Amino acid sequence: MPRPLLSMFVDPEPSDDELLFARQLGVDCVYTWIKTQQRTYEYLARLRERVESYGLRLYNVGNMDVAKNDKIHLALPGRDQAIADALADLALQLRSGPPVKPQTPPHQRPA
Repeated sequence: MPRPLLSMFVDPEPSDDELLFARQLGVDCVYTWIKTQQRTYEYLARLRERVESYGLRLYNVGNMDVAKNDKIHLALPGRDQAIADALADLALQLRSGPPVKPQTPPHQRPA
């Protein structure tokens, strides 16, 4: 039976020590929350390469301005723009490498 994947939070600008520590703990995946100004293809691709160079997988990248947006959740004015921003964020993550999955059901492992 496959074991559960282990993950931990890392800083959006993870240090060598932080990534090495995650690897030494036996963590498979890491996740982070980025700032809006870090939401670029170049930044995400560089972050993914850095994480993978430590034998880890970048498994979730969140952007608090997009993911936890009250305009979307409460249908407030500006909702359509917030949804467009969320879709742009998802497209950017997909373009920066293998899909970043926000969650995986317990019976599935990432490919």
